[in-house]
Amino acid sequence: MTDRPLAGASSYTGMWFDYDRDGFLDLYVGNGDDNASLKTANFLYHNNPNGNHWLEVRLAGTTSNPQGIGAKVRAQAKYAGQTRWQRHDITTGDFYNGNNLIAHFGLGNAANVITLQVEWPSGTVQVMTNVLANQILTIIEPRRPVLACGCDADGSFVLSVTTDPEQEWRLESSSDLITWRPEMDLLLKGSTELVEPPPLTGARFYRVVVADQP
Repeated sequence: MTDRPLAGASSYTGMWFDYDRDGFLDLYVGNGDDNASLKTANFLYHNNPNGNHWLEVRLAGTTSNPQGIGAKVRAQAKYAGQTRWQRHDITTGDFYNGNNLIAHFGLGNAANVITLQVEWPSGTVQVMTNVLANQILTIIEPRRPVLACGCDADGSFVLSVTTDPEQEWRLESSSDLITWRPEMDLLLKGSTELVEPPPLTGARFYRVVVADQP
């Protein structure tokens, strides 16, 4: 063992992020500033644009957490002669290495993303098509419908559905939670109340299915 100082500094943290918002990831490295290593300034490596296309996706959760932590973002694009999928998971990282909460996709010569899919922690799957490259895109999670039931003063059975104004959905019912059938042929949009006069016969279960959702 020796008491002489170490020959170099230790780097403890590293994070890729686009600090100047030019679509190209930059690297920040946190260096040692303690008795075990030389006191060294942190490093910032700036990545210069090279003409390739890119897409950055920022999530805004509603039913899920506001930052969309735990979501999976997938992008499909054709570049370098092949159609490829990329996946970015939104995570916070660990004590030493924090992750950027913006999903970054390098797209090469692709000027658009064919399919952009977000799998939210709530279970909602959101799909967008033909998304232009070279932008920072904020995606807001569709609010999951809330289904409630009750009775009017005359005893009529009331189903209340609360959802986003532009969200399309349909109501389905079941008597055994196995076989489901639609209650109506047309899709409904936004919040509404459905009233059915008495009497109701037998047990019946209801669910709301959002259009274009699995």
